[in-house]
Amino acid sequence: QVSCMCDLFVRNLCERKCEFKNKYLNIMDKNSHKHFAFNFKEILLDEIALDGLEGTVTELLWRRVEKRLSSSVTEKMKDRFWNFIVNCEAISFYQLPEARNPIEILDRFQKVDEECGYISDPSDYLDGPYEYSPIENEFGSCTNYFTRETVPREILRIPYKSVEEKYGNTLVLVASLEERWKALVPHMPITQLSQMTVGQYCILELVGRARENGQITTGTTNLMKIVKDSKLLFYNRKYLQDLGLIRVQSLNQIIGGKTVKSLLLRLKRFYQPLMQCLPKHGKLYNVVQYLLTKPNYKDYTEEMVKKRIFSTGMCKKLRKSCTFLSFVKLYSTAVVPEETGKTNKKLFKTEISLKVESDESSQSDSETTTEPLKCEYNVHINLMRQVYEKLLEAGTKGLTRMEASELFGIEFYTARTMFRTLKSKNLVREFFEDKGKQRIARYVATVSAIKGSSSTYEEEKRKFMEYLDESKTAIRTSTITESDNEIPRKKVKLEKDANIEHDSFISDSEAIEEKVTEMSCLDGLENVEGKTLFGSKKGPTLRQLKFANGILKVIKEKLAISGYQTLSLLVAKEIGEAPMDTKGIKIFVQKLVAENQIKILKIAWPGCLQKYSVFLCAPHVQPTDPIIRAKYKEINIRALRNPNIQTKVLKPVSDTTNTRPITLFLYPRYMKLQKLHESIMKLVYFNDDETYHSNLPKGYSSIIDLMPEFTLEFAIGNLSNISLASISQMKITSDMLQCKLRNIPTDLFKLLLSSSALQSALRVNLKILAMFGLIQLIKESGSDGKIMTKYMFYANQRARIIDTQGEWPRENADMEALEKWYNFESFKDVERFWNDVYNISQNTTINLASSERCMKYPIVAPREEETVELYDNGVILGNGLGPCGYDSSFHMEIPRLWVAYFTKFVKKQQLLHKKLIIKNPRRNKPKRKLRTNLTKTSHLKKSKVFVDKNKPIKSLRRKREKGSLVKWSKEDDRIIMLGKAALTIISPVAQPGCLQLRNLVIKDIFSITDPKKTASICHKRAIHLETNSALAYEKDCVINELKRRPNITNKYEELLKIVRMQYPGNMSKLINGTRLPMMELVWIMLQLVKSKSFNQKNPLRCFEL
Repeated sequence: QVSCMCDLFVRNLCERKCEFKNKYLNIMDKNSHKHFAFNFKEILLDEIALDGLEGTVTELLWRRVEKRLSSSVTEKMKDRFWNFIVNCEAISFYQLPEARNPIEILDRFQKVDEECGYISDPSDYLDGPYEYSPIENEFGSCTNYFTRETVPREILRIPYKSVEEKYGNTLVLVASLEERWKALVPHMPITQLSQMTVGQYCILELVGRARENGQITTGTTNLMKIVKDSKLLFYNRKYLQDLGLIRVQSLNQIIGGKTVKSLLLRLKRFYQPLMQCLPKHGKLYNVVQYLLTKPNYKDYTEEMVKKRIFSTGMCKKLRKSCTFLSFVKLYSTAVVPEETGKTNKKLFKTEISLKVESDESSQSDSETTTEPLKCEYNVHINLMRQVYEKLLEAGTKGLTRMEASELFGIEFYTARTMFRTLKSKNLVREFFEDKGKQRIARYVATVSAIKGSSSTYEEEKRKFMEYLDESKTAIRTSTITESDNEIPRKKVKLEKDANIEHDSFISDSEAIEEKVTEMSCLDGLENVEGKTLFGSKKGPTLRQLKFANGILKVIKEKLAISGYQTLSLLVAKEIGEAPMDTKGIKIFVQKLVAENQIKILKIAWPGCLQKYSVFLCAPHVQPTDPIIRAKYKEINIRALRNPNIQTKVLKPVSDTTNTRPITLFLYPRYMKLQKLHESIMKLVYFNDDETYHSNLPKGYSSIIDLMPEFTLEFAIGNLSNISLASISQMKITSDMLQCKLRNIPTDLFKLLLSSSALQSALRVNLKILAMFGLIQLIKESGSDGKIMTKYMFYANQRARIIDTQGEWPRENADMEALEKWYNFESFKDVERFWNDVYNISQNTTINLASSERCMKYPIVAPREEETVELYDNGVILGNGLGPCGYDSSFHMEIPRLWVAYFTKFVKKQQLLHKKLIIKNPRRNKPKRKLRTNLTKTSHLKKSKVFVDKNKPIKSLRRKREKGSLVKWSKEDDRIIMLGKAALTIISPVAQPGCLQLRNLVIKDIFSITDPKKTASICHKRAIHLETNSALAYEKDCVINELKRRPNITNKYEELLKIVRMQYPGNMSKLINGTRLPMMELVWIMLQLVKSKSFNQKNPLRCFEL
C-alpha cells in the first residue's frame, strides 16, 4: 500500500512539472519578440565615430540606431542612451552657429534604372553634403571647426527632451580620435595613423561615413572633392587597399544614360559579396531571383525570353557588361528524317548561369596571385653574367624586370640598369606585351630572338605590308573605274524616274553626297592625327600588329562596319584575343587612317541636327557605292520608325522665311563700328525720313533717339551668342530684318531695348568712335555721364587717317605726307572712308610685341557743348602705333575681324598649278689661269661675305661664341649620378615633374661655378651617362649604403609623393617644396662617397684568441 502511494505521488509530481513547463514555454513564445538584449554602448559609440570629425546630430543618430537594430527607439531608450552619452569621456559636444539640415538615409541599391536594371547615378549625394577642409594638427575634415563652440558636459546632464528643445539640430556629437580609428580600422593599431597623409585619412573617413553604401569613383560622389585627379585618387586608394583598410568592388552604373564601369569603395567591415550588391528591384533583380530557383542556377535564354523575364535586346546588353552572369553556347545535333534527304544540322542553345566565383572578385587589376620566383643568386659569379645566362636559358620566353629582380634578389631599378646595359651592347632585344592597360617590357637574348619571337613578329609585319600594297592597288583601280564608267545624263535621268517608287523616302534635293562626309580625324584625337602605326620610336607590339591585321582583314571582307565596339568584337573573334575598349580602338583606328588603310564616313540622321552614324570602311569605298547607299537607306528607315525623331517635311520656300540661321547675323568687331558710324551719319546728316523728329540741333544725337532708328539686323548683329538664346524662339523673317526697331512687334522691341548686351556694345563702340575722332561725347547739363541712356554726342564732319601700309611704325616717317583727310559731305564719302580704312589696315604689318599691344583704351573725356566745333579737326586719341594711325590696342590688320562685310573687296584665290621647271644644262666655266710671273708671294685679302638682310633671322647661321663650350669633369658626372640616386629615394616610382626637379637641383649645384650649365644641358648629359655602367654601379652602391642608415633616409623617402598630396595639381609648389631637401640629400651622398668607409672597403681579418 505504501509503495502504491509513492507511485501516485511521483506520477502527480511529474504531471505538474510537465504542465508548468508547457505553460512557461507558451508564455516565452508569446513574448520572445518583445525581449532582446544588445550592447547599446558600443552601437552608440560606433555610430558617432563613423561620422568623423564633423560629428552627428542626435536626430540622425537615433535614425541610424533604428536602422541598425531594425526596431524603433522609444523615449525611455533615448533617455537611457543620453545618460550614457553625457557621461562618456570619449564624446565631445559642440554647438553650431546654424542648425544642420536633415539628411535622408538612402540605399544605393534601391535606385535602379528601369530600362536596363542597373544601379542609376543618384541625383544628390547619398551621404549628405560634404566639403573638403582638412584641419592642421588634426586628423579629419570639418567645415565649421573654427566656428562651432564647445558645450560643457555639466550643462547637458538634464533629460533628453529638454536638451532637444533647447539645442535642436545645433548640438553636434564628436567622438575622440581613438574611437574614430577603432570604428574605421578595428584590426590595426593606431600607430599606423602616423604613416598616412591627411588626404588618405580623409578618404578613409569619407568611405566610413557612407557605411554600407560606400563611395563610388564616378558619377555623383564626394571623393572628387578630396582628390580631383583620377590618377592621384588611384594611388591613394591603392595605398589604403594594400593595407587592408578598404575593399574595392566593380559595379555597373548608369550615368547619363550610358552603362559605366565604376568602383565601389567600402570599409572592410561593411564589405558584402557581389551577389548581395545587386539592385534590389527591377529587371536584373528579377533575372537573378529566377535563376536562384533553378537547379544549378542555370537556364536557357530562349526559355527566359518566352517567359518574358527579359528581352533579346537586354540579353545582348547583359552579355557585354554583366560580370556575374556567364553565357555558354551548347551545341546539339538535330535528327532530320531520311525522307526529306536533308543532312543533319548542328543547332546550339545559349545557357545563362550565375557565376559562383564572382562573390570574391574584389581584386584590382594590379594585384597578382602568382607566387614569387625562387631566388637563384650565386655569390661567386658576376651578377651581369648570371642574368645573361638566365636569358639564354629562358630562350624566346625571355625575362621581365620584375622576374629578374625576384630571381636574383635585386631591386627593380638595378635590374632595369642591367637590362639597359645589355641592350646598349646589342646582347638582348626588347619586346613589349600589353596586359590590360599596362605595357610590360620583356627582354630576350639576341640569339634566341632571331630564332623565335622575331620570326613571329616579322611574319605579322609582312602581312601588314601586304595589306598596305593591296589597299594602294585597290585605290588606284577604283579611281580608274570611276573615270571610265561615266553614265550619260539622259540615262541617269531615266534610271531615277524608274526608281522613284522604291526610294520615295529619299527626297531628290537631299543627295547622298551631302549627307555623307569623310572624317580625317576623330573627335578628341587631334593630337594623334598624322601619327602612323610605325611612327613611334618603339614601334607596335606583337599584339598590336595582330590586331591591325585583324582589322584590315575584317574591313576587307565586310567593306563597311558601323561602330567601334562592333569592329573590336569582330576582330577579337578573328584573332582570338580580348577586345579593346572604345578609347583604345579609336586611337588604333586613327593611326590606320593616317596610313590610308581605313576610311571613316559619317552619315547624318534625317530630322536630327547632331546625330550621326560612323562607318569604318575600306579605303576604296566611295560615298556613292551601293553598300553606303544601302546603309543610308537603313538609317532613313530607322529614323522613320523612331517616334522621337521628327521627319523632315518638304515645303516650298517663300521669300518671307528666314533662309539662314540667326547666329550668322552677328557682326565682327570692326564691322560693328562701321555700321554704327554709318547709321549715325545717316540719321544726323543724310536723313530722308520725314517721320523722324529730334529736339537736338543738327549734328547732335543721343542714345535715346538713336536706338529706335536702328534696323533689326543691326541690333541682332550687336548681340552676343548668349543673349541670342532669349530671342531664338521669336519668329523673325527676312522681311523684318530691314525694319526699324520702332516698327517691329512690341514684345521683340521691349526685349531688345532691355538687353544689357546691346547696351554695353553700344557704349563701348561709341567710345572707340570717339578715339577715332569720328564723334565727340558730350556731357549733358544736370546729368551723370556714367548713365548710358543719357549719352549725347556730336558727329564730326571731318576725319583724318594715316597711310600706314607696309611695316609700321617706321622711323623718320613723314607724317604730313602720309595724312589723308575726309569731309563727309555725302554718304558716299563715308563709304569711301571705311573702304580706305579697311584696305590700309589689311596691308599694314605691325612690328610690335604682343605685350606692348595689350594696353587699355585711353580715357575719353566728354566735351562741353560750346567747344564741340573747335575739336572737329580729325584729332585721333591713342599712341598712333596701330593701323591707320590709331591706337596699337586695335588689331585692325586681322582679316577675320572684317571678313563678314568686306568679302567683295577680297580677291578670289586662283588655283595654283604646278609649273614645269626646265633645267638648263650647266655650263662649264673656264678656269682662270694663274699668273706665273709673280716673284713675290702676295697676300690675298679674304673676300667679304654679304648676308641677305631680307633673309629670316632664324635661317642665318650664327657663329659660336668663344668659350661657349661646356666642359664636364668626373666630379660633375658623379654629381649627376648622385642626383639620379637622390631622385630614386625621394620618388621610387616615376611621377610628373621628377625629371624637372632633378635637372633644376643639378643646375643649382653647378651654377655656383659654371652658370652655362643650364637645366636642359644637365638633362642631355644625364641621358648620355645612362650607358656608363661604372656610374650606374656606383649609384646602386650608394643607394644600398644609404639603406643601411635608415636614420638618414627616413626623412627623404617618398618625399615627392607626400608633397604632391599637400599641393595636388600645383607643379611650382611641388618643385619648390622638394628642391632644397633633394639638394641636402645630394650633399649627404657626396660626403658618403668621399668617406673612407665607402672607398676603402677592407676585407675581414681573423685573429686567434
